[in-house]
Amino acid sequence: MADISDGATIAVGGFGLTGIPWFLIDALLEHGASDLEVVSNNLGVDGQGLGKLLEAHRIRRAVSSYIGENKEFMRQYLAGELEVELTPQGTLADRHGNLRFHAAAQNFNPPAAMSGRLTIVEAEKVGEPGELDPADVHVAGVFVDRVVALTPEGPSSR
Repeated sequence: MADISDGATIAVGGFGLTGIPWFLIDALLEHGASDLEVVSNNLGVDGQGLGKLLEAHRIRRAVSSYIGENKEFMRQYLAGELEVELTPQGTLADRHGNLRFHAAAQNFNPPAAMSGRLTIVEAEKVGEPGELDPADVHVAGVFVDRVVALTPEGPSSR
């Protein structure tokens, strides 16, 4: 946690309290970084998960899609202590642009796609939205800005 400074933006996985990094949240709390911007599905519940950081007033801004189970979240928001940007859940896991790589293409392509400010994908096959099983997604569509489909006639933008 030493690399996380005051004012940092962090993305935290999970859904509700399922799949969250419990021990890393505790370590961040102990580390003491504050004025954080957190991008996550939600901010946990009172006293659990990201709710611990919220109660310690370590979070300045939240980009979330669900705020319904955290009373402290609501209190801070209504008091003007917490900036909130609500975003539809689909924006955090959009089915359009989801990528699946074959064989060795899984090696460096996922981190490359997720690290760019602008990600343009050259796709050998473009399926219909929802056709790809969520368990087979290597890169979520939220990271993809443009898709260039390879067709027998040549590339075409989508």
